[in-house]
Amino acid sequence: MVDKGLLDMGIVREPVNSQYFERIRLQEDSWIAYIPNRNPLSQKNRRTIEIELADLRDEPLILPSRGIHEKQIKTWFEMIGAEPRIVCWYSSLVNGMALVKNGLGTMLCPKSAQSILDYSCAAVKEIVNPTMTTGSVIVWKNFHNLSETARRFIDYVKTKELKDEIKNQIRYRKQIIIPVKYRKFKKKSKNGDLTLDFDTAMICPTKTKCSC
Repeated sequence: MVDKGLLDMGIVREPVNSQYFERIRLQEDSWIAYIPNRNPLSQKNRRTIEIELADLRDEPLILPSRGIHEKQIKTWFEMIGAEPRIVCWYSSLVNGMALVKNGLGTMLCPKSAQSILDYSCAAVKEIVNPTMTTGSVIVWKNFHNLSETARRFIDYVKTKELKDEIKNQIRYRKQIIIPVKYRKFKKKSKNGDLTLDFDTAMICPTKTKCSC
């Protein structure tokens, strides 16, 4: 609906075609395997919540119906010299769980979905070696005439994204460079002895405005 101009923006999973959309990354998410209880892999290392990708090389897999995810998953399998054995696809997690319950295979999905999965009929294990990850992003169409509300929301998210990045890095570095794309923000806020000045190119651990 975003690509047709019916919505100003949307939240989707990567990858996203940057030729058509601008985006802001929200979070990174690992992938999990939803393995039916009748499958021996659900009992393998029952005490661990991880499973190696190589263990899934011969398993019948149920993948998201979005084609770009299938391509990404195939790339992950190529990293271990294998090809996924895809038996069917799901358009919603409810449908995917129903397929698993009926023994059609193991479903792959983002870890953030695990809170709504039914643990009574399947085991949930995070995929590692390699770890499969993807990101959630806010997207809007390139050159689309956004509403004032949408523009303000995007500016807010960008500002908050910078603040969070500063908080994550300040314990390790005495000086942080602000990306050029954020310097247009004039807002100042204080965090302890740290003055965050969005009108300068740097952030310094002082109580006064940076004069670097």
